[in-house]
This record gives sequence, structure tokens and C-alpha cells, in this order.
Amino acid sequence: MEEMPPLQETLDCDALESLFSSFDIDDIGEIGQVQFPFHGCTVRIDTTGTIQVFDGNRRFTADGTGC
Repeated sequence: MEEMPPLQETLDCDALESLFSSFDIDDIGEIGQVQFPFHGCTVRIDTTGTIQVFDGNRRFTADGTGC
């Protein structure tokens, strides 16, 4: 994971914030998420602010360790 460029260099964080700001968990009762490919992995970001990176079936934490 440390070999990947930072997401903020690729991702339009303002657009993501705008997308998620229209989503109210209390009204809907569910967490919204967006998922996209990134350097051979899958990145999933949800409305709680959780970012997950998957390489196949492996999920990585923010510190780069698998879990």
C-alpha cells in the first residue's frame, strides 16, 4: 500500500464530500458507499469516513497491514 500514490492526488475529494453530504444516514438508516479501482486494488469509501483497500480478498488497514 505504501507504493501507491496518495488518494487525494487522484480523487476529487470535494466531489466526494459533495456526494456524501447529500446522504443522511439518520433519514435512510443505511451507510452509503462508493467503490472504484485504484492501482490494481479496489478502494471503498463510505459515509462514515471509513476507507478500505482490497487486493483480491485481502483488506488493508490505514497503517498498511492486512486484516
